[in-house]
Amino acid sequence: MCGNPATTVDHIVAHRGDRALFWNRRNWQSLCTRCHNSVKQRLERAVRRGVRS
Repeated sequence: MCGNPATTVDHIVAHRGDRALFWNRRNWQSLCTRCHNSVKQRLERAVRRGVRS
């Protein structure tokens, strides 16, 4: 997202406790902590509220 070194493994599709989805490597992406904790979380909250970006 920003070009900083990746420090976090992010789940592309939120696993919500689904262990198969949690461990599915095709559902992983590398993000820096800042992007994971700000940009990605904001996008996930918007999707849960039904807001489209």
